Amino acid sequence: MTVPDILQYLNILKTSSSIRLTQLVTIFVSVCLTGAGGVHLFENSGDFFKGFINPHRITYADCVYFLLVTMSTVGYGDIYCTTLCGRIFMVFFILGGLAMFASYVPEIADLIGNRQKYGGEYKGEHGKKHIVVCGHITYDSVSHFLQDFLHEDRDDVDVEVVFLHRVVPDLELEGLFKRHFTKVEFFTGTVMDSLDLSRVKVSDADACLVLANKYSTNPDAEDAANIMRVISIKNYSSDIRVIVQLMQYHNKAYLLNIPSWDWRRGDDVICLAELKLGFIAQSCLAPGFSTMMANLFAMRSFKT
Repeated sequence: MTVPDILQYLNILKTSSSIRLTQLVTIFVSVCLTGAGGVHLFENSGDFFKGFINPHRITYADCVYFLLVTMSTVGYGDIYCTTLCGRIFMVFFILGGLAMFASYVPEIADLIGNRQKYGGEYKGEHGKKHIVVCGHITYDSVSHFLQDFLHEDRDDVDVEVVFLHRVVPDLELEGLFKRHFTKVEFFTGTVMDSLDLSRVKVSDADACLVLANKYSTNPDAEDAANIMRVISIKNYSSDIRVIVQLMQYHNKAYLLNIPSWDWRRGDDVICLAELKLGFIAQSCLAPGFSTMMANLFAMRSFKT
């Protein structure tokens, strides 16, 4: 049983990247410590063909230091092997260790770098509200959402918006997040994973919004994906308020089968087709109704 296996049994390692990183670090450390033990053995024993009469007294800590310095640089020359057996061992160790060092270190650096950028977990200020937004996260959907949600004419905009998506944002979307860095944070992950939900503190959020792709060529599949997201969120935290966008009206009935779905606690569904057709129908009865409602719903400001 390896160290990563033990840490997984203890529920310490949970993600694939952390497991792989632990495997690489464990192999690297074990090879270095084993090599240091070989140097310590050959140097303190002496050459066998000389009857072990030329031992080089060196501590194990010095052997570890010697190996690390030799593998990472060309060596400082303060500690070196004096026995022939120790030198032969170091030649073969460097040949194998150099290949391992060249292949493992870049992968370790890549894993650490990817975790630091959009990994980690949300750490909000005490007493400050935040909402979680997931689903269809693109530049257009995010820009329209932030333009309306963080509009200056709103009374209360002291709410942080946390986006959760499995795909790393492109340069355009990343630039949008940077322009709103005081109000917006982005994390890679999916709401289908309870670990990612805990990272963005869904249980402490005021609400969770699930955005739909209104340009989807398969609206039923889009609604099915968003309903599955709602089920995952409700299974993790049954008390959280969920607002979901759906494309088709008949798919709203599936939400009623979720045990923790409760309209009285603020759970709501926005059906885009229902809104559009409803506005058209009301405009037939009262001309100009859709224009008036659109002006009431949308937040717009003009420079004068």
